[in-house]
Amino acid sequence: MTTPSDRGPFLVAVELATRLPGVEVSTAHGTPALTLDGRLLARLRSDAEGFLVTRCELAERERLLEQAPEVFHLTEAYVNYPMVLIDLARIDRETLARLLEQAWRHLASPARLQAHEHAATP
Repeated sequence: MTTPSDRGPFLVAVELATRLPGVEVSTAHGTPALTLDGRLLARLRSDAEGFLVTRCELAERERLLEQAPEVFHLTEAYVNYPMVLIDLARIDRETLARLLEQAWRHLASPARLQAHEHAATP
């Protein structure tokens, strides 16, 4: 059985993602997940692996896999989907925040995007 401290790297993802409007902590496929309006934003693939699965445009995924194969992974299950696996123990906080925001933007409604942009503008 895992404890909250075992999920330390996932808690960083939770901290970063829940700064975005509407993101909630949930579960998916029996693992901790992050959702936006009931749609999967990211999920911990397994506690043992420490990989986060998140949405990612296919072109961006190819770039990430090429530039940092020690951080980003792909399994057969995700080849045809706009998803990438991230080794949470190896990714830097800034890159993780950027990728989670990109995933959030992919799922966010136009109204939510507009409100977020308006709030960010001084």
